[in-house]
Amino acid sequence: MTESRPVVLWFRRDLRLRDLPALVAAADVGPVVPLFVVDPALAGTSANRRAHLARSLRELDRQLDGRLVVRSGPPERVVPEVVAEAGEAAARHRWEEFLDRGLDDYATDRDRPDLPGTSRLSVALRFGELHPRTLLADVARHGGDDARAFRAELAWREFHADRLWHRPEAVRHPLRPEFARMEHDEPGPAYDAWCAGRTGFPLVDAGMRQLVATGWMHNRVRMVTASFLVKDLHVHWTHPVVDHAVERREALARLESLDSSDRRGRMGA
Repeated sequence: MTESRPVVLWFRRDLRLRDLPALVAAADVGPVVPLFVVDPALAGTSANRRAHLARSLRELDRQLDGRLVVRSGPPERVVPEVVAEAGEAAARHRWEEFLDRGLDDYATDRDRPDLPGTSRLSVALRFGELHPRTLLADVARHGGDDARAFRAELAWREFHADRLWHRPEAVRHPLRPEFARMEHDEPGPAYDAWCAGRTGFPLVDAGMRQLVATGWMHNRVRMVTASFLVKDLHVHWTHPVVDHAVERREALARLESLDSSDRRGRMGA
């Protein structure tokens, strides 16, 4: 049985779930990927209109259980990009490209954030667009240290997935109870700077800006940014920040950040 390909539903002037024929039609075809594009043209609208739009988007995202994808940029560029990212066929294409061009030197290049040395398939694996068995079967046709390194990374992923299956509380609580007694600081301006990539530490900021711009961050940089959050800012690791939530927060903030431009009469400058 062929799996249905996800359908991107572009919300524009229809920020609702009821009485929406396009949503019904999309749901009849396959899984729906809800999308809103923050068009640069919105900079030319009034501050009140942008603030209302931001509130409406937050409510729509709440109704969608946090699944609203919000991207910034010209719609003619953004919409095709999102469509290309969705589904099994796109994931399979990325995987085949990685086998052809990225598997060689994977054992060393995967540790280099400045190189495209990883498969970037974590999202596809997370949402089941590809199965680890498929990747293992394909990699089995390749020998050497690079194939072994990739298999080892897949094994680590499955190990942690198995641990979460048996210990689901680990999503929100440490497995070692003594760590639950550690004191943490409440998020403040330093945390906001971390989210926006404005800490002043170049590698941390580059990683967070990559996350905001692409919804993905290199694994080694994830370790650095997470360590900075917990050990330098003393913010609890379960504070609710996820990839698309960071992007959504930044995009919605842009809708509300132009008020001062309105007051100074420099709209569109």
